Amino acid sequence: MGRTWHSPPGGLWFSVVLRPHVVSRDIGKLSLVTGVAVVEAVREATGLLAMMKWPNDVAVHGKKVCGVLVEGRWRGEAVDYIVEGIGINVAVDLLALPPEVRTSAGTLVPPGHPGAAALRERLLALVLEKLGLVYRGFLSGGFLDILEKARLYSDTLGRDVEAACPGGPVRGTALDIDGDGALVVRTFAGDVRVVSGDVSVRCAGGGYSG
Repeated sequence: MGRTWHSPPGGLWFSVVLRPHVVSRDIGKLSLVTGVAVVEAVREATGLLAMMKWPNDVAVHGKKVCGVLVEGRWRGEAVDYIVEGIGINVAVDLLALPPEVRTSAGTLVPPGHPGAAALRERLLALVLEKLGLVYRGFLSGGFLDILEKARLYSDTLGRDVEAACPGGPVRGTALDIDGDGALVVRTFAGDVRVVSGDVSVRCAGGGYSG
């Protein structure tokens, strides 16, 4: 969507390459796989109640602390490889972020925290461990278990949302995450499946926050 990936000092930034034997429509499922792994890693490393913003961002106390970007290359309908870029705000100075994202961003510990370096190492090890476990479960046909976790960890379901989709914005209530990993949004015109797109949650005072 033409946005810039911001990675100031203090964060944990890395990419993972996956080579799943799946068709292109299953990429949405991989986004949930990664989101679940990161949520569980953040919870275990920090004790904070991390939640998922569909499909794979992670928030703590409503503030985004992790973004995941999933890109891939296809050979026909088959996936050749997937690159997942993962960024976690471990000890980031939020003032180093652009104003348009600063208000919605959070950090796990304050910048300069004495335990920040150890926390980054711990998180990297845990994310890779959790991702390996969840990913192998996905490949062995265990996506329904992953989907239940994604629903349990979701901070999007049940809330009023706006989804930026190719055909125009979709506004309604986030109802469910379906078996393909799509977000089901209930609108005045009926239920709409959002397969991809940026989703913002309606704030208490009106308007939407990403």
